[in-house]
Amino acid sequence: MICRFCGYLLFKVFRRVMKRLLVCPEQLTAVKEAELSGIPIVYLPLHRSHLDYLLITWTVWHFGIRLPHIASGNNLNLSGFGWLLRGTGAFFIRRRLSPDDEASQDELLYRTVLNQYMVELLKAGLSIEFFLEGTRSRFGKTLLPKNGLISNVVDAVESGVIPDVWLVPVSFSYDNVIEGMFYDELLGIRKEKESVMGVIKGIYKSFGEQGRCGTVMMNFGTPVRLTAYKRSLEERIAMDQFYLKYAPNPNSYRELLPWHNVRTPNRTLIRAIGFHLVSDAQENRPISVSSIAALLICSKYNELGKNSAKLWEFSEEIRLLCEEIKNLGFEVIGGTNEIEMEDKKFAQLLVKEAIYYLGDSETFGSIATGNAIIGTHIGNESYLNFSTERHALMDLCYKKNSAIVPYLLHSAISIVILATAKIVDGKIIVEDLIDNTLHITDLLQCEVIFCKPCENLESLISKLANELLRNTIEGNTSVENVGNLMLAFNLTFYANILKPFLLTLLIVTNYFLRFPNSTPQLRDIDFIRKFLEERIQSASYLDAEALNSDSIYNSIKLLRQKGVISMNGLELNDEDQAQQIVHIIGDKFKIQSAFVI
Repeated sequence: MICRFCGYLLFKVFRRVMKRLLVCPEQLTAVKEAELSGIPIVYLPLHRSHLDYLLITWTVWHFGIRLPHIASGNNLNLSGFGWLLRGTGAFFIRRRLSPDDEASQDELLYRTVLNQYMVELLKAGLSIEFFLEGTRSRFGKTLLPKNGLISNVVDAVESGVIPDVWLVPVSFSYDNVIEGMFYDELLGIRKEKESVMGVIKGIYKSFGEQGRCGTVMMNFGTPVRLTAYKRSLEERIAMDQFYLKYAPNPNSYRELLPWHNVRTPNRTLIRAIGFHLVSDAQENRPISVSSIAALLICSKYNELGKNSAKLWEFSEEIRLLCEEIKNLGFEVIGGTNEIEMEDKKFAQLLVKEAIYYLGDSETFGSIATGNAIIGTHIGNESYLNFSTERHALMDLCYKKNSAIVPYLLHSAISIVILATAKIVDGKIIVEDLIDNTLHITDLLQCEVIFCKPCENLESLISKLANELLRNTIEGNTSVENVGNLMLAFNLTFYANILKPFLLTLLIVTNYFLRFPNSTPQLRDIDFIRKFLEERIQSASYLDAEALNSDSIYNSIKLLRQKGVISMNGLELNDEDQAQQIVHIIGDKFKIQSAFVI
């Protein structure tokens, strides 16, 4: 009865807040067949919005698939609302655990009870669902996996308590998330605690904006048995070829195993499975045309200091970028089949659809307008003007980060070619290019996932570098071909995709060099808030994207992992290594900031 009531209610909500919801029936048929096998299903969605778990529950219910039990943070256990979530399968878990992981009997008991609860659900053949990222992405990009909950599943299969499970990665594409962009949190402001009144206000606000989320698409990955993942990964584990250097946080419910204890069973296997599943989900995630438009603005026009473009030129660039992303194997949401995309009039309509969602938009004449883009007419020519206001810029960056996955290695290689590629006898030495690209992937390992753990990163870089440079002859490539790539744009465009993340790391590392012991007692969130307050007003337009709490937090995490700053504080540990990072980013890769002197 509760499910029927919620199904009807959600139907009304979805009709109001979305323009359309796209789901592939063949994908749901594969999930249905997996369920009929009698083996329990574990849904592992990427997390963008509170709508995510509602969409999964509502969709599988309509396809006659058993509802999953959903692991939810106890912040959502609100009066009335928590009861409703429980009625549709939610169970609530703590958001924070004691730092003294092994000494606290209370935390040990809690971990044991939670583990047993999940195992009993799976033993009964029931499905479960949890977010491998642990929380919603605040800056639009995929987060690194938190492996605590998946560890319970892996251990249950390894110990023979349950024979197997189906793993189903799920991803979502939104033109706009219903909560809006996390602007305050990106400035370091602590998020408002969830409340019943906040939920009501959020629903009321969303209902006031018809079609706020735009086109929403869900992608259910192919169900794969955990034992199949294990078999494919264990060989790589034996050869010690994993690209897994991420230092997890043992103080969070999302990291329920004590990762600092190297005796933890199946530690490497669990982490490998987590990274593999998140990689699968992000590669299968559809990319909206509005995100592609934001990628174009941030990586081309903003970096060039251009704040306007002719509508027809911008339309053609969007068309080329959509085709290129499709050719790289990603799905583009926005009606981009080859016949339509050859039609320039259709391309302009596509752009109008895309830029409508880049801000709180309305229609102005024949051009969409909003916070980020304003349409104007000069004579017979139509122009798009890009806002330089910080809120609009951060909205663009959030959407841009939803479209960067196809270009992660392209961007790293492009940065290297533009800054460090060595020429000998008129040829570029590809081996040096590979080594320098590996430097970038190492520095950004807390920001993005460049490859699956079962893949060889060096081989991927080598293959792509040779493809980009063309005409490979025994590892060397003619320098004349560097500017003549098989890509829609020049190297600068692709390099600019990852530059802001490196810029953040440069600014943060330089801060600790200048003020090595100024903030040892501050909590991370207080440090980030203070850091942003001191810089945000004087930030140049090009620095603005780099100054956000998400990237600063990831930079701190990397510096701790490398021993540059203390593990439990915010003071400099290793000046030489900090100097080396600043040298590599600033001098070697030619990335500069007004905040680095």
